Amino acid sequence: MLVPGSPDSCSAISSEIEEVRGHLVSLGIQFGLMHPEVQRCSQQLDELLLRFYATKLGRATKASTL
Repeated sequence: MLVPGSPDSCSAISSEIEEVRGHLVSLGIQFGLMHPEVQRCSQQLDELLLRFYATKLGRATKASTL
């Protein structure tokens, strides 16, 4: 089980980000940047990045309160 803010959680999200980023590049090359599928994938990447930064921020906040 991944605990939000744990190093394992950040690592898992980071791996998923890299996977989606690669898929986004492939879709962009195949369909062009304005294609709806490319836009959906880009939004998915945005959401993952927000989750990653929120997780990192949560870790930093916890460390500063110790």
